Amino acid sequence: MGILTYYQKKEHELIIKRYLENGVDLVSSNVDHALSTFRENWAQSIRLLREFKETNSTKIGMRKESLEENFTLYDKQSFSVSPFFKLKFLVGDDVFWESVQLLFAFVGSAYDSFENDIKIVIQEYQKNGNKHFTYQEIYDELMEEVKKLHDKSDKYYKIIAELQNLAFMLERNPLNFKDLENFSDKPKVIKLVKRLKRETKEGKKELDRLSRLKGQKIEN
Repeated sequence: MGILTYYQKKEHELIIKRYLENGVDLVSSNVDHALSTFRENWAQSIRLLREFKETNSTKIGMRKESLEENFTLYDKQSFSVSPFFKLKFLVGDDVFWESVQLLFAFVGSAYDSFENDIKIVIQEYQKNGNKHFTYQEIYDELMEEVKKLHDKSDKYYKIIAELQNLAFMLERNPLNFKDLENFSDKPKVIKLVKRLKRETKEGKKELDRLSRLKGQKIEN
């Protein structure tokens, strides 16, 4: 191996360490953790609703443990800001930061729905019943809400997909620091940013709608 080849290899390894392992991979881990928290809460809500339906149909009554089990809050202790600066340098845009912030807001909003809407409605029905709605009607409405939350989560998996696309671009060909100066001008990078910006725009609209609904609930 020639000296020039050796230093080119070392330079590429440094880039991989700095921008892939300490950038793309760390952000991907944060996204996966947030989505995992949502999936756990979603699965718990399904179990809670099924038990609600089955026990009310047989007049058995729900287990106290099911009614008292808390949903999981997203743990932000492992969250780090610095990897996002590395991604911004690579793609020339804050789009990954914006997308992940929308994801965190969605996971938090979903937690509120699971913990403070769905579970409380079930607890109240188990305690006092409901003169206006049957348990089946309550189950159907709550299950529909849970399904909607699951459908809304789908778009956030695109963040992981785009992070993998970015990782592939870094790994595919040996890069030097000169290459990184124009990395954001690559057609594939430009298209990646446009795709995420489109998803971010839709995500902001959805969160604005949810915020208005929450405000209406508080006023009522």
